[in-house]
Amino acid sequence: MYNTRMRRIIAFLCFALFVSSFFTGCDFLLDIGTEKPAVPSADDDSNTLLGFPSDAVSGESQIVEHGAYTLLYDYETLLPVWVSWHLDADDMGNIERRDNFRPDTVLPDAYQVDTDDYTNSGFARGHLCPNADRDGNKERQDETFFMTNIAPQNSSFNSGDWKSLESYCQKQASSGSELFIVAGVYGKGGIDKDGNNVSTYTNHKKDGAKELSIPSHFWKVVVILDAGDGDLARIDEDTVAFAVDFDNAPVPDDLGWEDYAISIDTLESRTGLDFLSTLPDDIENALESKIQAGI
Repeated sequence: MYNTRMRRIIAFLCFALFVSSFFTGCDFLLDIGTEKPAVPSADDDSNTLLGFPSDAVSGESQIVEHGAYTLLYDYETLLPVWVSWHLDADDMGNIERRDNFRPDTVLPDAYQVDTDDYTNSGFARGHLCPNADRDGNKERQDETFFMTNIAPQNSSFNSGDWKSLESYCQKQASSGSELFIVAGVYGKGGIDKDGNNVSTYTNHKKDGAKELSIPSHFWKVVVILDAGDGDLARIDEDTVAFAVDFDNAPVPDDLGWEDYAISIDTLESRTGLDFLSTLPDDIENALESKIQAGI
């Protein structure tokens, strides 16, 4: 009887070990209701070297990682909260732009936005990470047209000061600098091409159209370094780092993007986000407290 009992115990333990090892490798055992964001990479040129401005909220948002950028997508607004990327001369080229706007299928179906959801909205499909920041690589350029990287943007602002700031960053990269950039949106209610203040838009001519939230502000945080190795170690209190915060509306002709520069501290208070979190506290505090507009 003793031997029989021992054999049963050993058999049960072997079976339990087998079952445990099998299920440990199964993805479906993950708690799908809890977003598990990746840890920001410490590698030079990582899109999130300077940290995630915020984590995902379970059931309400999702961290999305593509080669071109990393972003946080809000399930309620159907907009990116922030998009983070690295930029240097190697990222840029002369690949012809294709307006390949399309849903990002890494999202659950219920939260995917299609380009037709913007039709007749009175707003441009505004890139957060620009197509031109990634036109040295066709795959990464195409990734900038995922709708997770797009937000409704006043069309004259889109082609005006927002584009001017993009061009400034690209010029710095072409001149031998490398940049770490985060862009995003907040608030509700933007000015459409006809001058109307619009909070939401639904394309009623499309079956199953999503209701878009129209952000009131577009912002950007930029850190500029001379190209080199050991990026985190080379950032100090004198590094160029600035924030800009625009109304989602036409910008007066007598103002440029530089006129919208604010401290990173101020932008954090407006958005509830935390920038430059991987830097030592003394350097982070010094960079975030000053107001500057580029080099």
